Amino acid sequence: MNEAGQNLKFGQILRKIRKDRDLTIKDLAIMCDLSMIHISNLENNNRKVTMSVINKICNNVILTEEENQIMMDAFAHDRLDIPVELLYYLIDNDLIESLKTIKETDEKGINIKKLALKLESDKKNK
Repeated sequence: MNEAGQNLKFGQILRKIRKDRDLTIKDLAIMCDLSMIHISNLENNNRKVTMSVINKICNNVILTEEENQIMMDAFAHDRLDIPVELLYYLIDNDLIESLKTIKETDEKGINIKKLALKLESDKKNK
């Protein structure tokens, strides 16, 4: 995890990015289709950020590669408490979206259970 992401919370990073671009909370809220209260709560670390909110920010605010890295590191540290490398692996391989799709189309969880059993079986066979 990079040093900046380790030392700063997501809200502090979001506020810095917003201020670096001379955006008000209202400007950022409009750009990302979020409420001003939502942005304020994120910046004050009163609300946990979700991947969908990060996607809205990344899709609507031009971030440098370093800013993107720092934001993802802070997200992983604040929200998931998992190694950043795992987060990037999940994102790069569209695993999060795939699991959401399975969950939405499989209300009783039957396919999810089958998938878990297959993964477990594959792991044992290696």
